[in-house]
Order: sequence, then structure tokens, then C-alpha cells
Amino acid sequence: MSSNRTLTIILAVAGFYFSGSPAAIAEWRCNCTHMKGACSATVTVRDDSIHVSSDEKACSRVDYFIDGQPFVTVVVDGEQRQDWLSRTDNPEVLVQSCQVCEDRLLDGDGASTTSSSASTTATSSAAASNGPMIRIDPVYPADARAEAVEGHVVVEVVVTPSGNVRSARVLESKPSGRFDRAALAAVQRWKYAPLQAPEDVTRSERVEFRMQDVVRPAPASVSAVAASGPARDGNANPRNQCIKQARAFNFGDVVEVQLFNACEDPLLVYACSPGVGAQAGQWACVNREQQPVALTGPDDPRSGRVRTVETNDGQFTYRYADQLNLSRPPNTDYWWIACRIDDLDCHDAGVRWTGYLHMKPVSLDPRRGAAVTVAVSY
Repeated sequence: MSSNRTLTIILAVAGFYFSGSPAAIAEWRCNCTHMKGACSATVTVRDDSIHVSSDEKACSRVDYFIDGQPFVTVVVDGEQRQDWLSRTDNPEVLVQSCQVCEDRLLDGDGASTTSSSASTTATSSAAASNGPMIRIDPVYPADARAEAVEGHVVVEVVVTPSGNVRSARVLESKPSGRFDRAALAAVQRWKYAPLQAPEDVTRSERVEFRMQDVVRPAPASVSAVAASGPARDGNANPRNQCIKQARAFNFGDVVEVQLFNACEDPLLVYACSPGVGAQAGQWACVNREQQPVALTGPDDPRSGRVRTVETNDGQFTYRYADQLNLSRPPNTDYWWIACRIDDLDCHDAGVRWTGYLHMKPVSLDPRRGAAVTVAVSY
């Protein structure tokens, strides 16, 4: 059988399974558990959709953040689009990495792929039954965290053939209603292995809320005990001890970390970590566009809003968020400076520090260029 005829048959099979859905065909065609190299990608948000392009015409996986939320898109033929409802007018987009995946059509034997479609379906369905490939853990509600309340939520999830979550609803929660919103917000961003089936699949997931998984004290060596109130007499007052790590997700070549604010006041956070993808070997800092993140509680109504403040030296702009997501290579540390919004001396130190460190080689000591104490991951 000629290669062209084989390719035609395989595409026909894919079309039968997925009714022509580009995203579904991309998930079926691309095996992103095996990477073949790096690529270059761009991500733009247009109205109610995300447009992802890659300079690789075969299969590529693009990891990126929109307003601090992590996303993954599998791209074929250089372009992919997915629906998304933005919470902000001008969402902030940061591309973390672009990697070339194994292409089941172009890299393997088409005839064997066609003949083994049934076994591939079974394998993919089995993978889905073992849980999501990408699992975003929930943000612990501030009131429950303050009261040390623990519990769980059982959620019914409707998974599309391409592995995306179409909808989710609460089946059971203990304590009743306490963690429902946080669990649903997390589950709707999960990603499953492609189902290789023409219809949605409904499954049940249990989301746990345990204090031991969320709040861990920072070691004394990197804690800066801050006095209450703004800095006085020109002395910056970092609140580094308020920033805690919720979870870290290890995807093999990259670790994604979630940070939250364990204190009551919103805090401006300046963070740097070793870069991944195109920024490998260099420091990558959060305020790359000179817009730091003000971390709030998980249900704060200000989350997603952007604010500009006047100072004696001009203006600075920051964005409210209920969590901060960082990417780093495995076995590396991230660093940060946390400031009260009204502590302009600390803010100035954070801007200077990230400006000094961003895009510099990772061999450079991250404590250099900082006029205040810099905290390190633990």
C-alpha cells in the first residue's frame, strides 16, 4: 500500500472517530509523551478564542500562561484554535515552551497504525481511566484554610473525545458546600488522555482538601519577619513569609508550581526562576512586562483586575490574582520578593531585582542585585 493511500485511510478513520474536530484529531495524531526537539510558538487571544501557532508543521505541544493560568495546546499543521472566555479585557500571555511531539502519521508506519486502531483505543481509554494527564489542584479557600477545615468533593466530569472537560457538577461534598467552588474551578481545567471514541464519557473524580498538602512553613533561613504597616524611613519591608507553595506538578521536562498568599493583605510578588523552552539557561522573571502580580485570597472579587498607582517616581501597574503559577526545570529553585502594595520602597527593590536578573545566565546568583531579602523555594 502506498504511503499516500495509507495516509488517506488513516485520516478517514480519524474523521470517523472525531467528526472532523481539529483538536480531537491533533490529540489522536500526536504522541506528546515522546518529544523530538524544540520549536517556536506564539499565542494570541482574540475575542473568545485562543490562537496558537508553531513553526513546526507536524505535531508540537505548546505550554503557556494566560493571566497566570496554565494551558497546554497540541498543534498540528502549524495552527490551532480553542474556545476560551477571558476574564480581562487585555489578558497577559506568556509562552513557556514549544516542543515537537512524535507524529503517529508521519513518524510511524501508517498501515500498522490503522490495523491497531482498536488496541490504541483501548490503551487510550485505559489511560483516561487512570486519571487526568494534567491535574490542576484546587486553591484552598481562605476561610477554610484560616479555620484549618478539611474535606473533599466528589465531582461528576464530562470528558470529550479529545480529553477536555466539557462540564462538571458536584455529586457530594463534605463539609457541604465548603469546597464546591474551588473543586469545580480546578477540575474544569484538567486534561485527560484522548478517549478515541465518538462520544463524551462521564466519570467521577474525588478532590481532597488536606491542610498538610497546602500550608508548609518556610525555613527560618529564608523567612523575613515583617512588621505590620507600610515601610518607614526609606526601609523596605518584604513579606516573603506570607507566600506559600500549594502544589508542584512535575511533567518530566518542566515543573509547574502554584503559589498562594497565606496572609490577609494583597501582596505584590516579584518572582524569578530558571527558564524553560526558549528561555532555558536564563533567569525568567514574573514582571517581564513590568506588571507584577498582587496575590489575594482565592475568592477575592478583585482577582483578574489591573490597577495603576501613582508614585513620586511615576506610575506602576499590577494585576490581582488568587494564585501565581511559575514554571521551572526539575531540581531547580525559584526565588521571590513579596511586598505590601503601599510599601513603595519594597516595590522599587522588586522592580530593580527582576530587571537586573531577567534573561541573565542562571549561573548568576539570584541574590545579587537585590536591596532586600530574597526568599527561596523550600
